[in-house]
Amino acid sequence: MKPTIWREFGLCMTTVGLVLSCGCASAPKSEGTQRAAMLCEPAPANWEANLELVRHRAAAWLQIVEMGQSSSSAPRLAILSYPEGAPELARRSFIYDAALAVLYFSWIDEVERAEGLVNTLIALQGRDGAWGFSFDVDRDGFYDVGYTRAGSIAWVAHALAYFGQRFEHKEAVFAARKAARHLVRQRVNDANAAHHGLVRAGRGSHDPSSGRRKLVVPVDFAVTEHQFDVHMALANAYPRAAELLAASVIERLWLDGAGRFAVGAGPQGLDEQRALDASGGWGALWLWSIGERERARRSLAYTLEHFTAQTERIGGYVPYLDPIDGHSPQSARDLIFVEGSLGVGLAALRLGERAVARGALEMAVHLSCASGPGIPYANRDVAMFPAIPAGASTLWFLFLEREYSTGKRAPLFESLWVEPIEES
Repeated sequence: MKPTIWREFGLCMTTVGLVLSCGCASAPKSEGTQRAAMLCEPAPANWEANLELVRHRAAAWLQIVEMGQSSSSAPRLAILSYPEGAPELARRSFIYDAALAVLYFSWIDEVERAEGLVNTLIALQGRDGAWGFSFDVDRDGFYDVGYTRAGSIAWVAHALAYFGQRFEHKEAVFAARKAARHLVRQRVNDANAAHHGLVRAGRGSHDPSSGRRKLVVPVDFAVTEHQFDVHMALANAYPRAAELLAASVIERLWLDGAGRFAVGAGPQGLDEQRALDASGGWGALWLWSIGERERARRSLAYTLEHFTAQTERIGGYVPYLDPIDGHSPQSARDLIFVEGSLGVGLAALRLGERAVARGALEMAVHLSCASGPGIPYANRDVAMFPAIPAGASTLWFLFLEREYSTGKRAPLFESLWVEPIEES
């Protein structure tokens, strides 16, 4: 989940000219581009006829650009996260989106595209194993290294490990393990703290009211959804660390009376506010993946009961039920957080609620037909939730659609394909 992306395009970035210094041309389109140019009708009655067409349109819409040549035969590539956004955002690539793209292209065996993205991510990795939150493909290669988030780092680690093991790419596996070690070092070791045993959010902060950012400064707070991501990245590489993290997540963040997770914990204690991904989207996916079947069902049930948003034509799920990150849920009850809603759909599919998964796909199909071909980040413009096509939303749609249509398990919240590392 990337609910704070809309405010992360400040100018406080560090140049990595060697990595990103070149003009950026569009990479070759995958098959289906001609078919993707066809129009579709957003009427719900045409959903089944539209689903395959929307998949082709969405896949062809993804904007993959060249960043220059690497030491291997494949070029360095990047995904544009919001190519139809404002100028300061249109040429921005968020590393979380890059990780999703690596996972998707690897899953469907588009190896060259996946490898090009992997080459860029390896080049951007810091000495400590972390990645900055985003980078520009233009503007002289600026890279936001002072702002990091554990969740994004974990997704990149997972993607590199998946690609590296599947296609025997040693550099990708090495980078994934380096990132995993970085994440292990971010665990809180204070038995008296509410977030003991959890992984800190990262470094760098942002004040929604003033727009000011403080870079590099560590963030002493553990975000619940980050813990799911980190566990996914550690599951096989550091199995003991993953086991300890999972136990801490259940012990410190699960609210048994409500049947959901809190939004996070820090020095001030547990934050019981309600966020979609923590409460039941990714929360249910993660619980199911570790064998917590009953908690997974309760988490999903809470989400379906409390987070549902309905408009005249479509339904989905709101991002927050409480004022988190400056968001006002009372003024946006019909806001549909598309990426998060597709995550709920995937959780529902794996928990056997196929109708809920279909509902999420119907929502995405309607929005794509109405304003696509890319899948938008939200159904209407609200602060931090732009109603423009987004790489992350489009990729989550492609993951859900393929798992729904074929039964092939998407590489999301699944164990990594790497050999365990001996832990000291």
